[in-house]
Amino acid sequence: MEFDYQSVKSLRLENSAWKLLCADQAPLIISFLNVAFIKRGITYASETDLVERLRDLIFTIEDQYGDKFEQDPLDYLLKWSSDQCGFLSRAYLKADSNECYYDITPATQKALDFLNSLETYEFVGTESRLLQIFDLVKQLNVGTNQDPDKYLQDLKDQKAKLEEKIKLAEEGIFDILEPVQVKDRFQQFEQQARTLLSDFRQVEYNFKELNRDIRQKIELWDESKGKLIDEILGQSDFIDNTDQGKSALAFSRLLTQYKQNEMLSNMIDHLYELPEVKEMGFDPNLRFIYREWLKADERIHDIIGTINKRIRHFVDDKIYLENRTILRSIKSIQEQAVCLEKIGKELNDRFFEIELPIFDIQIPMDRSLFELKEKMILDSDIEEGEIGKDGLDKLYAQRSVDRELLFSNLLSTLNGKKEITLKEVIDLHPLEYGLEEILNYFEVLRLHFKVETSDDEFEEFTWESENALGEKVIRKALIEKTVIKYREE
Repeated sequence: MEFDYQSVKSLRLENSAWKLLCADQAPLIISFLNVAFIKRGITYASETDLVERLRDLIFTIEDQYGDKFEQDPLDYLLKWSSDQCGFLSRAYLKADSNECYYDITPATQKALDFLNSLETYEFVGTESRLLQIFDLVKQLNVGTNQDPDKYLQDLKDQKAKLEEKIKLAEEGIFDILEPVQVKDRFQQFEQQARTLLSDFRQVEYNFKELNRDIRQKIELWDESKGKLIDEILGQSDFIDNTDQGKSALAFSRLLTQYKQNEMLSNMIDHLYELPEVKEMGFDPNLRFIYREWLKADERIHDIIGTINKRIRHFVDDKIYLENRTILRSIKSIQEQAVCLEKIGKELNDRFFEIELPIFDIQIPMDRSLFELKEKMILDSDIEEGEIGKDGLDKLYAQRSVDRELLFSNLLSTLNGKKEITLKEVIDLHPLEYGLEEILNYFEVLRLHFKVETSDDEFEEFTWESENALGEKVIRKALIEKTVIKYREE
């Protein structure tokens, strides 16, 4: 990037990351993102959940520091997710629900990465970075060398070094990293892991923008379908063929391979058990970073699936032939809606106004005679003991099953194994909600894993619950044996 005066000035006015760092409420926004997303290790969060967390955070800040925030938490969320700010993205993820979900935008992620880079470390390693640079330069030189003799000589040199190491290892002599070297390389791992997740967020955002652009084009299109499809596929191919797109897709293929996934999981688990790493005070969310990579990859493929579904619906649309008059009316409304979205800043958040007529109707001869109304007697006295403690306990005991926790239970049990049974998972993580929890396990398995069931073998599941009289009882469920495996892409 050229840091000339005009470019920097435009960046300061238009870039959402810069806007966030310069915002008056930046401490509130960033601390809220840390509490609501980063510490919890999640990507998406519902509007209801975020409103409550922001309300609690504002109350804590006002109580401890005396700062005042006048607006309602929901108003803050809507403002931060608007086009003017762009700190959060807001979307409806579930077709059967009106609940909005929020996500951190790539620009906000860059601002958070910048703040992380400002932290002063007690230990700053340089050896691993120098070795990394050396390896990259060597790969570039070898990979671009078109001389077969030099390429063959390089392979022979590598073979000679490897044979020397094997010989020394057979004699019991091998290199062990010093504690300083372990810390140095672990710092590099943390930085690269965060950067990789941030890159995935940017790729996901690019596909979201493509999906939005395709939706608008379909609504406004009045020419041949083939022409629009060529244009859409050209945009999709352009993203796939960019350096960022190629790198992300290659990483996706590598990540979804069973052997690579299992190996990476085992190595990261071993890494966090090293005493040198435990002394450093690591970020606990990074221990399961490969799960976040898998989730990010799944979201990208979901968006691609949505784009394909939208194109397929456009091609199969029969309204063009059934009723052109209705179609033209619908198209007109859709065109105006898209145009209103573009000029929304000039409307001051008003969609349109309608002046309603008011009729003052008086019919004097139609008035009924006065009727004495019977006085209502309200019995508002509540005797002690009418509302018992048990009644309130039942009122506040309403709970729901956390599918994210179930997903984590399945991954931790399957870690390092080719297959497990549902019985093994529940033995390690006993049921808390009974049959409802088992049904949610099957829903998580349907979405994320490969499942095989046996008609001849059954497994028994037991849990403790209360009957209608409030007595503790043991309930049992007999279910076909369920074998769980990683889903092969």
